[in-house]
Amino acid sequence: MAGSAVVISVTLAGEPLKIPAVVIRQVPQEHSPQPALALRFDDPDEYGDLIRHEVFAAQMRARTSRAAGD
Repeated sequence: MAGSAVVISVTLAGEPLKIPAVVIRQVPQEHSPQPALALRFDDPDEYGDLIRHEVFAAQMRARTSRAAGD
């Protein structure tokens, strides 16, 4: 629910992280029982660079895979 405090548990670059955040909104997904969430991290500077790096790397892998026809 929007406004709820949550803790995101994720492993990035081999490092297990627990990142406090607040749910900004949730949107039902057509083909999944889980809603899509928009979050605001309590301290975006703490892990922001690491998250951006990992997301960029994932996007590049996806583009490379699509370009190769996978």
